Amino acid sequence: MTDAYGRDIPGDDETPDLPKAFEDFSLSMPPGPIPVSSIAQANAIRAAAGNPSTMHVWNTTTNQELRWNGTGWEYVAGRQHGATVNFRREGIAEGGVGLLHATSFVRASAGWTINGNAWLVIPQTGMYLFTIDYNIEGTAGALGRSYFQLTLRGGGAEGTGLGFRVPATNENHWGGTVMWPMTAGNEIQIRGYAEGGGTRTHNAIMQVAMINAPNW
Repeated sequence: MTDAYGRDIPGDDETPDLPKAFEDFSLSMPPGPIPVSSIAQANAIRAAAGNPSTMHVWNTTTNQELRWNGTGWEYVAGRQHGATVNFRREGIAEGGVGLLHATSFVRASAGWTINGNAWLVIPQTGMYLFTIDYNIEGTAGALGRSYFQLTLRGGGAEGTGLGFRVPATNENHWGGTVMWPMTAGNEIQIRGYAEGGGTRTHNAIMQVAMINAPNW
């Protein structure tokens, strides 16, 4: 008979033969991790083995090691996520707040997406560092007080601001960095504001990196 890990072990209905049992077990025991093509296949093995908390999976797509913690696959080691993302919003009126849409990736690790509503979707729970290079098209002198702020979808049309506003005065090109804990599936845009200067187009380039996965 075959166990949950694909190893040959003697069944109750087989004639006792200890040398053969050891030989069959040795020949059927893989020389390392059991290859699977998906997390679903790993889940099938895990369930058949009785949900052991010692089971680990190495994901070759993301180059990450995951451990089954009893309720889910928990990241424990390997490469972390990063991306460079373009944001843009045309027609933000002076004195008004606008949300800059995620428009494209310059580069990104496996797992990042931009959804149909132009929000950047966080691929994995962890602590993230966001560095934003912000630009308002046109001259700087009439802008007055301006700011941008990292924004989480939800909490109204303008989203929910994360961390602090990054301000400037009569400046059309500046930047800032925010570190914030994120949950897989969170949706991110950038909130932009300028006190004066008429209606403008706002652009941003975001460098985002998952810096660790705290043991929450």
